[in-house]
Parts: sequence; structure tokens; C-alpha cells
Amino acid sequence: MPAALFWLLIIFVLIIALFVVVSFLRRYLRSSDELVGQQAFSLGGLRSMLNSGQITQEEYDRLRNHAIAAAKPAEKPKKPPGRTALPPFTE
Repeated sequence: MPAALFWLLIIFVLIIALFVVVSFLRRYLRSSDELVGQQAFSLGGLRSMLNSGQITQEEYDRLRNHAIAAAKPAEKPKKPPGRTALPPFTE
């Protein structure tokens, strides 16, 4: 009986450890996904860099246009040509 209890305890500890590892892995993957959608700089930050002379007007314009384009939502795909929805069924 003590051998069965020992193995039961080992399995229980392994399940808890697996749960902890999966929780940390999910948290890590979700945090890296959130960083993908964030902008590397803000328009206010760009403006202050321009005012302090860190970037030129051309660089500012190019980066501002890039930031604005990245902030716009993606275009919805157009419906493919062809068959449309069927009319409602009536008897």
C-alpha cells in the first residue's frame, strides 16, 4: 500500500508542475502577442524628437505616415464574385 501512495503522490506533483508550466507559457505567449500590436513610438514622441533635432523633417514625415498606416484597421476582404445568399424559404 505505501508504494501505491508514493506513486499517487508523484503523479499528483507532476500534474501540479505541468499546470504551473502551462500557465507561465500561456502568460508569456499572450504578452508577446500584445507587443506585436503596439506601436514602437507615438506621434507625440516623434514630434518631440523632431523639435529636439534628433530626426529630420523628412524622417518625421515618413515615420508619421508609417505610424498612421499601422494604426488604421485592416480592410475587410471583399466578397468574392458569384453566388449570393439564397432568398428566404417560403411555403
